[in-house]
Amino acid sequence: MTAMTRLILATSDLAGTMLRRAGQADIAIGFRPRFVWGALPSRAELASSLERRSAEHHDFGTHWLDVASRKHLAPVGDHSLSLLEFCDRCSSIELWADPRPNDQLVLVWLLDFLRPHRRILSKLVVVQTDVEIVAARGGAGLAQWRLPKLTMTDQRLELASRAWTRIHTAALLRPPGGRPVGHTAAPRGAHRTVRGASRSGNRSWRDRIANAGARR
Repeated sequence: MTAMTRLILATSDLAGTMLRRAGQADIAIGFRPRFVWGALPSRAELASSLERRSAEHHDFGTHWLDVASRKHLAPVGDHSLSLLEFCDRCSSIELWADPRPNDQLVLVWLLDFLRPHRRILSKLVVVQTDVEIVAARGGAGLAQWRLPKLTMTDQRLELASRAWTRIHTAALLRPPGGRPVGHTAAPRGAHRTVRGASRSGNRSWRDRIANAGARR
C-alpha cells in the first residue's frame, strides 16, 4: 500500500477530473461507461475492463485507466494496474456518485464488482451527491464540499447487487429499439438507482441504502 494515498473513484470521467482539480483526494479517477443508451456490455466484458492490462485491451476504452493521465497515477502506479490492484495500494477510497441515471448504474456495477473483496471494502465509502458534480463550476466551490460518507454494510451491498443483476438481466432481454437501460425493472426500492435523476429520487436511494445499513 502506498502510504496515505487517498483515492476517489467517480462515476463519470468529467466528475473525476473536476474532483482531482478541486483537491478532494490525492488521485481521482472517473469511469466512462455509458450504460443508459445502447447495448449493455456483458459481465465478462465489464469484468475484463477492470482487470490488469493485457493484449485484450488494445482498443481505447477497453481498460478502466485508458482516460487517466500517467502523471496523475504516478503516486500509485501506471496504466497497467487492475482496479483491485490500484485500490489495494491506496489508504482510503471514496466512490462519488452523481444523481444522473448513468452514474447510478455505474455505482451499482462497481459495488457489485467490489462486493467479494472485503479488504478493499473496509476502506471504501460512498459519497452520493444531490446535484451533478459537473454543475459545481469552479474548483473553489467543489473543494469546499463536505458530504455524508456511507460505509458499505452487507445490506447495502446486497441491495446494490440485486439492482445490478436485475438491470443487467432485463437489458440483455430487451428487444432492439426497446427502452433505454435506465428504464428497466429493478428490485423494489432500488429502481431510483437508475431513475433518480432528480434530487428526490437520489435522496430516496441514498436513504434506502442508509436504512439497509442500519438494520443489522
